[in-house]
Amino acid sequence: MSEDSDAVSPQAKSSADIRSIFRRIGRNAGKLFGGRMVFGLLNLGSSILAVRAVGLENFGVIVLLQAYVRLISGLLKFRSWAAVTKFGADALQAGRNDDFRRLIGLTLRLDVLSLTTSVILAMLLAPWASSWLGWSSDVVGYAIWFTLTIPFITAATPTGMMRLFDRFEVLVQQHALNAIIRFIGVLIIFLAALDHVTLIFVYMAGMILSGLYLWGVAFYEAHTRGLLPRLWGRWSMLSAGFPRIWRFVVVTNLTSMMDTVLIHATVLVVGGMLGPTAAGLFGVVKQLTEAMNRSTTLLGHIVFPEFAWLEAQGDRKAIRRLLWRMLVVSAAVLAVLCVILTFASEQIMLIFTKEAVVAAPLLVAMGIGAALVAMGFALEPAILTVRKERALLIVSVSVTLLFCAMLYFFILQFGLLGAGIAIAARQGLLFLSRVYIVRSVFMSSP
Repeated sequence: MSEDSDAVSPQAKSSADIRSIFRRIGRNAGKLFGGRMVFGLLNLGSSILAVRAVGLENFGVIVLLQAYVRLISGLLKFRSWAAVTKFGADALQAGRNDDFRRLIGLTLRLDVLSLTTSVILAMLLAPWASSWLGWSSDVVGYAIWFTLTIPFITAATPTGMMRLFDRFEVLVQQHALNAIIRFIGVLIIFLAALDHVTLIFVYMAGMILSGLYLWGVAFYEAHTRGLLPRLWGRWSMLSAGFPRIWRFVVVTNLTSMMDTVLIHATVLVVGGMLGPTAAGLFGVVKQLTEAMNRSTTLLGHIVFPEFAWLEAQGDRKAIRRLLWRMLVVSAAVLAVLCVILTFASEQIMLIFTKEAVVAAPLLVAMGIGAALVAMGFALEPAILTVRKERALLIVSVSVTLLFCAMLYFFILQFGLLGAGIAIAARQGLLFLSRVYIVRSVFMSSP
């Protein structure tokens, strides 16, 4: 056992006091949401300027490029941040710092393997994707360059380390850097009347530079804590001491693929069936509803380490109390937001262009879907904490297969609105299924 006790996160020493945990969650949520709100508005301003500068159709090309690289990376990336959180909390709680270093080495290897494969595959498939999406030969060339952003938008291990070490402000700073670079670049494009090609490289610059910042801080944090990863040795040596870690990694990766890839695949389906203008409208609505979607992701990432520390201490009663309290509070807040969104949808879309008002019903449908996901932000972390990842995967696969059929049918029937209806239906089914899993697990716990 390592003697480097300073490397243990403060959470490992905390008691299962619900009020203190709630205060810590509130503090970290304040850090993330304060920055996300400000820089989310900055990103929204960037999109408004971008639409006005290059037009809705050219903006749709950018949306499709982003969706393409995120789809490929989402298909192949490992959800290594979840393994860092779950198994890292167990190791640090027990003072097994050397085991933690092996864990980080294992997840970094998985990241490098998946990211390299993603870049190569995205480059090779770009010409094929162009035939479905109607890209010109020039856009195919830009798409190949755009694939180089993949290692910087899926920095899973560094992200997991920042969450486990209670360094959530670093994630805020990463998001802020991306938003600032993007806004400055788009403003220059708007004022100088530049074309959408320049816009592509502005988006690339924001993603690459902000990603490099996160990788750099994660390395520095590991160095100062004496937790630099052990990268050498056999795979079996690195994974030793972490029971069923391979099942956890594979199953959580497949679940993540279902949840994160589908939204990007939906953009490509909309673009392929309805054209780049529809994809641009869908992209605008997607960005507006991402405020709630991101709240799901961010709050889930905040509570997952708390659940992991409590599970490492054997206190499922505290997990249960936290979980139900968060469900009640989030349901009340999101109900109010959905009512506001329903009555203000046309005015919101008018901010972009008059042509965008036709997507107001889509905004309502996707907003309801995002609210359902946001309300259950703590469900997935709780399920992963108690190692019911297989049940989570079964639900995700079943609902995803149903969603694919609904998406195609509803787009044929209702056009662009059909995509929103299918998304809302999927999120509702996921929410109810996850509630059932959690209820069955914690009702049987002491």
